[in-house]
Order: sequence, then C-alpha cells, then structure tokens
Amino acid sequence: MMAVFCAVLFGAVFLYQNVFMKDVYRSGKIRGITETSHSLAEVAESTTLDASVNIEEFRQRMEADSFESDSCALILNLDLGLGVESGTNRRDCPLRELTPFSVKVLHDEADKDGGETILYANGEDKLDIANLSKEYDNRDTMQCVVLVKNTADASGNDVTILLSTILRPVGIMENVMSSQLWILFAIVLVMTVVLSYALNKIIANPIAKINAQANHLAAGNYAQDFDETNGYSEVTELAGTLNHAAEELSKADKVRNELIANVSHDLRTPLTMIEGYAEVMRDLPGENTPENAQTILDETKRLDEMVQSLLDLSKLQGGMVPMDIKAHDYSAFVHEIADHYGHMIEKDGFILKTEIPEGITAEYDEKRIEQVLYNLLHNAVNYSADSREIEIRVSLTDSKTVKTEIIDHGTGVKEEDLPHIWDRYYRVDKEHKRAVKGFGIGLSIVRSVLENHKAKYGVFSEYGKGSNFWFELPVKDM
Repeated sequence: MMAVFCAVLFGAVFLYQNVFMKDVYRSGKIRGITETSHSLAEVAESTTLDASVNIEEFRQRMEADSFESDSCALILNLDLGLGVESGTNRRDCPLRELTPFSVKVLHDEADKDGGETILYANGEDKLDIANLSKEYDNRDTMQCVVLVKNTADASGNDVTILLSTILRPVGIMENVMSSQLWILFAIVLVMTVVLSYALNKIIANPIAKINAQANHLAAGNYAQDFDETNGYSEVTELAGTLNHAAEELSKADKVRNELIANVSHDLRTPLTMIEGYAEVMRDLPGENTPENAQTILDETKRLDEMVQSLLDLSKLQGGMVPMDIKAHDYSAFVHEIADHYGHMIEKDGFILKTEIPEGITAEYDEKRIEQVLYNLLHNAVNYSADSREIEIRVSLTDSKTVKTEIIDHGTGVKEEDLPHIWDRYYRVDKEHKRAVKGFGIGLSIVRSVLENHKAKYGVFSEYGKGSNFWFELPVKDM
C-alpha cells in the first residue's frame, strides 16, 4: 500500500509537470500583473496626472507597489502625451517600443473589452500592434504579455495603464525537473520500502500476534498475556485493554462456575430431603405421618422460593419489572414489616429493635421495597452469629430524603469482600455452609430494586462487629 501511494503521488507530480505546469505558470504571471494593475489604478485615481504633477513623486508611489520580476508599467495621459514609467530596471522595457498611435489603438481595444484587455506577442519580435494578439501561442517560446487598463485620474482625465511581463519557455525547466524527479522517485521508493518494513515490524506484526491471542479468548482460554512492551502507544494500549478483558473474563468464568456449584448445592439439598422422606413414607409402615409430609412441603416451598428469587432477579436486572412508584406512609409501612418479621424470628431468640419516626411519607414501589426490607432483615439474621439483636432505624437526612438502616452485630464483612457482596451468588465465607440459610442472591435483588428506584444505597461493616446496610428514598411533601 505504501508503494501504491508512492506511485500515485509521483504520477500526480509527473502529470502536473508535463500537462499542467505551463498553464499554471502562465496563469500565475497573468494574475500577478492583473493585481498590480488594480493597485496602479488606485494610485492614478488618487492623483491628477497633468503638467503640474511631480513625476518623481508619482513614480515613487508607483514603485511602492510590488511588481512581478521582469515586468514594467507605464501610466499615460494620452491627451497631454504625459507618461510615467516604473517597475523595471531594464533599459529595454518592451512598452517603450510602442508608438503613441499604437497606445491609442490599445486604449480603444481595452474600451471594447470593458476597460481592460490582455494581449500576447512573441518576445523575439518588435513589440507593436501588428504582432499583438489576444490569442495565446501554445508553443513553448518566449512571449511578452501586455495588459491594458483604462481609468481616470482624480480630475477626470483619461489615463491608460500598460503593464508587461515575460513568459519564458518551461521546456528546459521540465527536462531538468524530469531528471531530478526520477532520482527523487528512486530515493522515496527506497525510503518507502524501509518505512513499510519498519511499520510492519512495529505495528502489523504485534497486531497480528494480538489477533491470534484474542482468538484464544473466544475459545475460552483466558490465560493470555498480551505484550504491553511494544513502543507504539496504540498497540500498547490495545494489549493492555485485552489483558484487562482477559482478566475480567477469567473472573466472570470463575463466578459462573461458582454460581453453578452453589445453585446445584442449594437445589440438591431440598431435593435430597424430599426424596429421602418420600422413600421413607413409601417403604416404611407408619412413616406416612403429617410431620414427614410437612417436611416435604417445606422443602418444596424452599425450592419454589429459590426458583422465584432467581426469576425475580433475572427480570429486575433485565428491566422487565415495571416500578409502580407512588407516595405511601413510609412510617406505617416499615412498622408493619418490622412487627410481622419480629414475630417470625422471636421464636429463635432474636430481638428486633425499631427506631421509626411517625408521619414520614415517601415515594416508592411498595411491593419491591417490601422485598428489599425482607431480604436485608433475612441477611442480618443469617449473619448475626451469637448476637441476637437486629435494629431497624428510619431517619430524615434532610427535607427530601429518608434513610433506612438495617443493623446487625454479627460476623461483619471483611474490607476486601465489601465491593462484591452485591454480586449474585457471592458468599463472604467462600465455603458453602448449610448453616447459613438463603440462596446468595438476596443482596443482588436488593441492588436491582434500589437501582430501579434510582436510590442511593450502601453498607458499613467491620469484621467481627457487624454490618449496617442502608438505602435512601425521596420524601413526598404532603
């Protein structure tokens, strides 16, 4: 591709040199004397060109303008036969060869063309009206260009501005440039090959290697180490990004395996109990008792709760559960849940303390926040250890927000585990202990519900001393 680019570039230069250069050169020369004629017209129009004019001062004003090299100018008052020459140090300015009659003819020719015209003449011939033509000679010879512009001075006198410049043959220059162009082409081609090799080694080869390693990621092999020592910054950044992606994919794969193991364990336990009690009731006389049947029902209910929790979490995380957020009496709502849950756990020796101000109205989905409170209370009971005291605190943080805290004084959470406790099926004990009831997805459900409410939430925990889970809801002004 670099070689193709090089060839196209030199093809464009070659085309310019052999096809367009002559026209570009001529257009540039004509544009130069045209701009100069406009400047000289401004000089003439601001001065009276008659017998009283200071010729030297007028010439200095003309020469203050920029002239093309090898060009000259004449400003003439034809009625008085008065003229000022400027813009050349050459004694043979071709404009001097024009007779007064020729100048008058040129003046009239410019009038026919709207006050300005351009004429060409072969530079080897004497400059007179006989060899001046409006047609440009395409032959590569020296030519003289004459611009004629009519205007008026400050007193209204007719003034004619004559400008001339030389168009030189470009053939010799083309030949010189052609020989240099091929040399330059050879040099650039060699440099292109060297540069292409270097870029291939620095960029293309590392990217090809990274691509080959990335294919292993798709196959599930996450033990890839992408080289981040390449000096090219974009390749280094790509390698770093892929290393991070491989690390995260490895973590996700580990979590997936743990999830499968945990779900399998939790499903197997009640299924084993159901199977065992059912076989006992079938095979042993007198074991078909209400107690055994109730055990089967309890374990069946446990399985149903687990499946329902997984479905709820999946729907919440997929945004498929609409939030029915309305204003409710939050104080009465929390009181009701605390009373009901307190009765459920008091038989196990737990004490549920409450600190709930009256008259707080908040905006929330009643069913979903009930789910949040039950999951947080259930989590507090599971990890209360030897402590049997659970607290619910509700307080106004300001006029717009109510804060709810669920506090236990149990095992707490280690600092390194805190960022992960909201993850689905993450267990801080790392070992699947049957003593801790639950399915490991309660806090994931809490997070999903609160995020759907756009609520702030968090946890303060000290290992061995307990945890404080909290969330905030907007207060409704009544």
